[in-house]
Amino acid sequence: KVSSSDIASRDFKTNYVELRKTRPRVRWSKRHRLIKERLCKEFICLFDYNFTTLAHFILILVNTTKVLFIKSAYETHTMQ
Repeated sequence: KVSSSDIASRDFKTNYVELRKTRPRVRWSKRHRLIKERLCKEFICLFDYNFTTLAHFILILVNTTKVLFIKSAYETHTMQ
């Protein structure tokens, strides 16, 4: 018996692969590419396309970026 989540994840994987093929390559610097690859690996291992966790992960990512951005902005502001 194949569960609906299995089908969903399989469809998602095939769609994602197709998308990767058709989408023009974005130029990543080496450092960014390494970070991206590590994120993708951890991301795929952790969630295995579980969409609630996916949303959660995106939220965490957005919040971290915001915090880091505010922190760096604050630091540059106080340095002047």
